[in-house]
Amino acid sequence: MIEHLEVHAGTPRSVTSEIRYQAPNRLQTLVTQRLPPPTIKLTQVQIGSRQCQTPPGVCFKTPQAADPAHAVRALLGPALPVTYHTTTNQAGHLIILLTKQTSKNSHYLAELEIDAKTGLPLTFTSSVEQNGTKIITQTATFTYAPLSISLPPAAARR
Repeated sequence: MIEHLEVHAGTPRSVTSEIRYQAPNRLQTLVTQRLPPPTIKLTQVQIGSRQCQTPPGVCFKTPQAADPAHAVRALLGPALPVTYHTTTNQAGHLIILLTKQTSKNSHYLAELEIDAKTGLPLTFTSSVEQNGTKIITQTATFTYAPLSISLPPAAARR
């Protein structure tokens, strides 16, 4: 999954996050902040409940084992209670609309597209508008590639 977050109000910010499922119980997260300058890059690798982060080059135990669904939910999930509505688009994919009036002049709107055949997420977009102006936009795309695991010959004989 690749997520882009743009903050337009106050000090503009631009952050890209990638969550990569590398093998069972193993995740890699790459975070790149492009705005404000200078560009800052952070890499986290989690194997089981051990996570290592560069920079600064430290490792620590985490309370939860590597879980791609939890990582995506934590990054994309709304931070406040929302109203959910469902519909379908022209391709037949399920569309989940999330809305919330956050104050008199602002609201949150998000849309999650789920593949009708596989049940897997395809795209996610969200925004916060204040007085009709978008102050935060977030987009995420999901790609899926076959995963094959090859064991060494000695492991296959056990």
